[in-house]
Amino acid sequence: MDPSIALSRGYDEDMVVVRKQWTKAYYEIGQRHKSLRPQTEKMTNRIFLACKLLVSQATFYDYSRADDCFYAEAVERFNEFYDTTEKDRASLDGDYPCGNEADMLFARRVFSIREMAYLQLGLAAELNPDDLRKAPPFDKIFDGEAMPKIITTADQPTARRGFVNECLGHYAEAIECYEAIEEKGRPADRIKHLREKLAAQA
Repeated sequence: MDPSIALSRGYDEDMVVVRKQWTKAYYEIGQRHKSLRPQTEKMTNRIFLACKLLVSQATFYDYSRADDCFYAEAVERFNEFYDTTEKDRASLDGDYPCGNEADMLFARRVFSIREMAYLQLGLAAELNPDDLRKAPPFDKIFDGEAMPKIITTADQPTARRGFVNECLGHYAEAIECYEAIEEKGRPADRIKHLREKLAAQA
């Protein structure tokens, strides 16, 4: 997973601020659920690794140069970085909600970092149902992403309930929520995947 996606870092957003939001959420969960402390520590380390990768990536470029070789060298350095950090980036993925880029790119548009931490650790049922009927408690814009699907403010509560139902294994209810989203923002890929899961269970 791309470290910036793993962090749910918005455009021009301070990495340290985002890191603290994640670690604070994991600490809170660890305090409330002592049995989950090993997992919260593992997820905290994951966030620090994502930050380390972002810092390393930034140091590969020297934008003060503008000679003819600059772009060729930049591409070479970029490829070198990805080759040498492939194992670390792969470790940012996991078999849990928001543990892959597709989940994160969808969830980060409708959940706060604290809420995503709860989802990752299997605590979707602890999210306040009343809060899920509201738009996300933040205003974050992710610029420059290849993400044609735009979820309107009016549809965000529906998307939130859909993802929580998906995390809880309530696939039919999740599909119902997703299909209620306006067509331009409807997550057709998620609906298709959930229908396949339901068919496999039948």
